Amino acid sequence: MKVGSACAFVIIGFVALGTGRALAQADQDQSKCYLSFNVTERFSGGRSAGRDELLGSSISGMSTDDGIDLGASIGRQFTFSQRLFRAEIEATSRSDYDFLTRDFRGDPFSEESTFGGVLDDHWSIFANLWHDITVGPRTSFYLGGGIGISGGRLTVEELIFGDPSGSKWQSEDAWQFGAGVVYQSRSGAQIDFGYRYLDFGVFRTKLKGPDGPFFGPPGPMTLGPLPNPFNTPDGGELEHEMTGHAIQVSIRYAALSQLIGLRR
Repeated sequence: MKVGSACAFVIIGFVALGTGRALAQADQDQSKCYLSFNVTERFSGGRSAGRDELLGSSISGMSTDDGIDLGASIGRQFTFSQRLFRAEIEATSRSDYDFLTRDFRGDPFSEESTFGGVLDDHWSIFANLWHDITVGPRTSFYLGGGIGISGGRLTVEELIFGDPSGSKWQSEDAWQFGAGVVYQSRSGAQIDFGYRYLDFGVFRTKLKGPDGPFFGPPGPMTLGPLPNPFNTPDGGELEHEMTGHAIQVSIRYAALSQLIGLRR
């Protein structure tokens, strides 16, 4: 298990224990525990690198994409050294991330290949710590961050010839930091407007070559398919480092009883 993931699970365990106790006492102390529903507009970017073994060339490029993510958080507010903090677990289902990258052969007579990739079934879990600063009777400011894990399936394919290609399920260490403003409504629910910087880690997949002894033409100087002298399915490897900026809007409830409207 990766170091970051191990630390995240330890923190998640402590937060879960404290949050469970707070949920059991939510009606007696609604200011301690909260449940939050999150909608995020994410603007992602990434850097690709790798090696195309079929053509003996490097893969490199940068790409951007955007999407809407849906998630939920459960946490507890506490006081430390007369300052307010919140420890929480945040789980998010994230939209697919599409990207393009290039295959540079270093040959002035050949065309560049284009690789298309997608990270789908994407999800993340963070253990966060936020510092709350009261700036008005109904308004507060917060900042902080968290560490955790991010997972999904990376699928890559050469768009002209279809080879090499690859697909792999995986999870990676992830982290985030951010800040925001919280408004306390008269109904008791809190509305959170926040910014996040996200680093989802580096996703990798092996590239598989064609099953037969042929692969597509490497450039306009070739009139037809060329035999693969190695006759090997090894097509190389591609990695994609994924980061993002996000605007997040959340509705936070101080207790489960407040969510279902059973106020004492």
